[in-house]
Amino acid sequence: MATIEDFKVVKLKFSEESSIHSHIFWKPHIVRDPDPRKPSEKTLFILNLPSYITEQSLKNALSNFGKIREIFFHKKPTTKVVARSQFPLLNPDDPVKGYKVGYVVFDNAKSLKTAMSFPSENTLIASSTESPIIAGIKKYYNEYNNQFVSPEDLHKEAEEVMKDYEERKEREKAMASNEPDEDGWVTVNRKKRPAPTKESNNKNGPKRKRRKKLKLENFYAFQQKETNMKHLDEKRKKFEEDGKRMMMLRKSRKFKPL
Repeated sequence: MATIEDFKVVKLKFSEESSIHSHIFWKPHIVRDPDPRKPSEKTLFILNLPSYITEQSLKNALSNFGKIREIFFHKKPTTKVVARSQFPLLNPDDPVKGYKVGYVVFDNAKSLKTAMSFPSENTLIASSTESPIIAGIKKYYNEYNNQFVSPEDLHKEAEEVMKDYEERKEREKAMASNEPDEDGWVTVNRKKRPAPTKESNNKNGPKRKRRKKLKLENFYAFQQKETNMKHLDEKRKKFEEDGKRMMMLRKSRKFKPL
């Protein structure tokens, strides 16, 4: 088994007719904090993937190892997963160009073990008759044509974008209504009640009158502070008035200390 620093060396050819091959290197994706979408026990980490490799061609080449759940391409190794565009027509994903690294996530851990036991003398084939890789002039021709989207598909995706936007705004509005304001209050949207009948008015009348007489004294923190300041100010004024009264009595010699 040919290995280089824990990487298994695997030969890869573009097609059966190719006279030359390249080498790719793979090993289990083992990191300290793996992303849930790249579980260590099911993910194969691959280096040196040629520029012509696509998700479909890599899936075909590795299909003998087991069912593949997902494939990720990156320019360099990373533990993260780049979120794919929800609206590929209006906001297409940027393709990874040139040589790249890949993360192949299998459905089960047994497939990963099978890949690690792949004989080094064997060669993987990227392009087959059943699933050929489009290359050369034809590739650029297809890429050019794919830039043009039908008005029907574009209109459909635009409607999905607006629907997603409106739903997101509704969620933000609902969350904002549950956040307390500067005074600590939370706005509560009450449902409309049915119009009261004469009988219900008679039952609830006295209670409503009593509620109107209630006052929210010292309810807020600033009200408590204002009340305390008012009491201190009244005590200070009384102390000053008592001092003035004593001075007046002392001047009129009516003040007799004990």
